[in-house]
Amino acid sequence: IENWLLMTEINKEAAGPGLLTSLCDIMSPLAFQETWHVEMGAQLAEVEITSARSNGPVTVVIRVTISGKSDSEGGGCEVDSRLYVVPRDRNEAMPVGLVEQLAEVLKKCCEAFRGITLEASKLPASTQSVSWPSNPSATAPPAPLPAVANTFGAPAAPLRPAGADT
Repeated sequence: IENWLLMTEINKEAAGPGLLTSLCDIMSPLAFQETWHVEMGAQLAEVEITSARSNGPVTVVIRVTISGKSDSEGGGCEVDSRLYVVPRDRNEAMPVGLVEQLAEVLKKCCEAFRGITLEASKLPASTQSVSWPSNPSATAPPAPLPAVANTFGAPAAPLRPAGADT
């Protein structure tokens, strides 16, 4: 059994002003916390990603369960993902279009994850198990997630500012 806790700070320019004002306080970073619980023997992984640390008017929570399927079930895995969007003030209405845009982001991320998983499954068994690098900053950065259309009336910004290193 393994448990991982990851923090990711997103470039605020990538979110666009409409999404940004919903997800984080003006003085807070746009930060997401990922909690992973992995049980290799049970072929189970549970993931929770939340924006709660960003202190925004809206908290986004994504919960994903990945469970292995036996050979008699056709092999592979089953993935269940759920998106929760909750206003900090329960008396406030949700911003128009926010849930739809977040659902589209989740769909694009799931499609990217599926593609990565399919490619990894094609690797020979001896290369599928890779040890964690002793110096993670020295490794190549992961491929960027696909761009998502910005529906809040502002031009979409790049995921990283121009000239930024990995």
